[in-house]
Amino acid sequence: VVGLELVEHLIDTLASMGWCDIAIASSTDSASTWLENRDIAVLADLLGYQYQTAQGTNYDVIDLSEDLIDAGFAPDSALAETQLARAWIDAGLRIVFAKCRTDQHDTYALCASTLLCALPLTDKDYYYRLRAEPWLALTALISRFPPHFAIIDACGAFHGSGGRQTPEPIATHAIFAGANLLAVDCAAATRMGADPASSPLVAGL
Repeated sequence: VVGLELVEHLIDTLASMGWCDIAIASSTDSASTWLENRDIAVLADLLGYQYQTAQGTNYDVIDLSEDLIDAGFAPDSALAETQLARAWIDAGLRIVFAKCRTDQHDTYALCASTLLCALPLTDKDYYYRLRAEPWLALTALISRFPPHFAIIDACGAFHGSGGRQTPEPIATHAIFAGANLLAVDCAAATRMGADPASSPLVAGL
């Protein structure tokens, strides 16, 4: 979970630069196939998002599995006939904001893993990881509607053999950011002591 204060500080910064109609956006993941109360609005409420920062900047919370429109993926693409949320397609600035965490399958789960949440189908493990090579869907998404900026909140990291399922917090006091998602992930992975190519998602990009 990305720190609430850091996310809302980013929102305030964007507003000060003249950006308006700012939203936090995501979609449910495979965990929602067996857990309840995983709707995006419910999760946002549980995490403390109140649609307005402490500085008074209003923002929305959007479910990227809703208001889907044709994304124009090529017929031979891994995402052929896949629709995407209008909010993602039309956004003037798309930022991927990830938490620094290890992963028992992918070694680490950073911006590339978080970007899968821009895809609409709920069971992401099945549709975007098991039915084909896991990096193919990301490659198709990045080629059509890439993020403009990537940020990893490594002020505190989740480590251990399963940094996503059974996180063990560790203070790392760092933030990684840049316009190239792959470079940001590789820099953070290296800082974590991991081979960047050990993640199938990153290795294939």
